[in-house]
Amino acid sequence: MSVNNINKTFGKKGARSGSLLGTILPFLALTGVSFLVLHHFMQHKFDRWDQHSLGDPNMKSTTLEEEYEKMTKKVDFSNWEQKSIPTHSYEEDKDK
Repeated sequence: MSVNNINKTFGKKGARSGSLLGTILPFLALTGVSFLVLHHFMQHKFDRWDQHSLGDPNMKSTTLEEEYEKMTKKVDFSNWEQKSIPTHSYEEDKDK
């Protein structure tokens, strides 16, 4: 398309033909609407994140002793035995 065809299609408006208010007002409106929409969705995201990470606000907090009791009830320590873990000797690697 040539420049003349573009001017015919979109009008012969130059860079200074519109008023400053007519140029800035749509930009500010678009910026404001975008901000409000993003704020709305991000606020819901952070509310869900807070609810997930903080848990139920009506639930009472547990102490370390209570957590320890819960864990010891889940794990059976009666048949526990200490097992040694085989270690890697670096001296054997140097000989090879």
